[in-house]
Amino acid sequence: MNVLNKVSITNLKNEIERKDKSLFVVKVKSIVNIWHEQYEKFKVRVTFVDYDGNVYERFPATDLLLLAYIRYMVNNKKEVLYKSVWVEYNLD
Repeated sequence: MNVLNKVSITNLKNEIERKDKSLFVVKVKSIVNIWHEQYEKFKVRVTFVDYDGNVYERFPATDLLLLAYIRYMVNNKKEVLYKSVWVEYNLD
């Protein structure tokens, strides 16, 4: 957890504008919604508010643990709990 606190960012907008990284771990203030889409590929999207209050809608989640968790919950018809999740976003 200490590592995540050190490498996570609180304002995704500022980091995207700098254009010096393509992978971010965002510390979120709140997660509004997480859902999956199944077309050609299983995808998970997140609507969240970062710690600086910026709202991001329909962001694709790329964190493997989050993807696995959502797939497990969907396959077992369980409610997705998302009160505290780290959102990893890859610009590539």
